[in-house]
Amino acid sequence: MHTEYVTSQKLFENERDARRLLVESLTQEVESLEASLKNQELLEMARLKKSLSTTIDAFGQKWTSLQHQFVEEVKACENITQQLEDFLRVQPLPRDLSGVGPVLYNSLIAAGITSAADCNMTDLLNVHGIGEKKANAIMNWVDIIKSRFTPTKNFASTPKRLRINSKYGALAARLKGELDSLTRAQVNSLNQTRQGVSQKQQALGALRKKLIQAKIDYSPFTSESRAGTLHSS
Repeated sequence: MHTEYVTSQKLFENERDARRLLVESLTQEVESLEASLKNQELLEMARLKKSLSTTIDAFGQKWTSLQHQFVEEVKACENITQQLEDFLRVQPLPRDLSGVGPVLYNSLIAAGITSAADCNMTDLLNVHGIGEKKANAIMNWVDIIKSRFTPTKNFASTPKRLRINSKYGALAARLKGELDSLTRAQVNSLNQTRQGVSQKQQALGALRKKLIQAKIDYSPFTSESRAGTLHSS
């Protein structure tokens, strides 16, 4: 009888120790995985999110600055263009213009062409008595007047405005390309990290279930349960 009791007690202790070791092992795995998620992957995700936000903010500032520069250059261009128009407006059509007699002069005035600012090929050719030759002669006079114009800034003609548009269009495209490239790389890195976190979270959930079950299986082998079993025996 005593031998049977010792044998039963030994089997009980072996089973108890095995289940205790399983609980301890699973507990260590759970704690290790929790620490990994808390101290590494989640922190890395937070860092990547912050980096992505910083990148977008920085490029937002660059974009705003680029827009400001563009507007300022366009304003300068428009301002100088206005200066030229104002200058031409105070240059009256001369009565002694080569090839333009009193009759043609009066016809030009009657058509509203009273200054250099009013002169353009279309309007000139619409005046009775003005052909292409005389219109060219008048436009040559306008070119001479323009050559006397001294702006406060570099003269910004229509081609200049087109160059401004082209310049900033290219800069904007390059800026967008850089932003797309950087954000794509950061988003890819963030997604990979997020995927790793998701996999570890799933593994952690499975480990926790195993740990709960192991504790349930171990509970009958605790000292309190064993004492009850021996007492009943």
